Amino acid sequence: MIWGLRQSSLEKVLARVPGVGEVEVFGSQYSMRIWLNPDRLVDYHLTVDDVVAALQSYNVEVSAGQFGGAPAMKGQRLNASIVVQSLLKTPDEFAAIPVRVNPDGSVVRIGDVGRTELGTESYDTDAHYNGKPTAALAIRQIAGANALDTADAVKAKMKEMSRYFPPA
Repeated sequence: MIWGLRQSSLEKVLARVPGVGEVEVFGSQYSMRIWLNPDRLVDYHLTVDDVVAALQSYNVEVSAGQFGGAPAMKGQRLNASIVVQSLLKTPDEFAAIPVRVNPDGSVVRIGDVGRTELGTESYDTDAHYNGKPTAALAIRQIAGANALDTADAVKAKMKEMSRYFPPA
């Protein structure tokens, strides 16, 4: 997470402000970027498909069973699914994914054949304010809401939430 309050969280907070009907975030969500070095892939005798297969096998969410599932003791009232999340979040976690384990026990990791970084999902939109990167939002009021009251309420909420924003 780049700043303490995610854009999607801010979007949800602003959507609950009285008079707000819709909040639209311009730009895109964050995405993990993996930049592969073709020369390093060749050095290790690997392909892009090898890296993709490693990513798909290590960045997963799987069902690990149930609490209270059959066969259960008589009178068992609780039944809850167990989900194991191994969804990776940081560039370091992605860089550490093993692509291949060699016969001598050495491991080739994604970080050995490329670099990982957190970037945007799309580079099509670029918003700036006073020369600095920023998030861009469109706020539409609900039918019948007073535009000035809604604007004042949004400004007040933004001021309240500003403690979670990165330094200007």
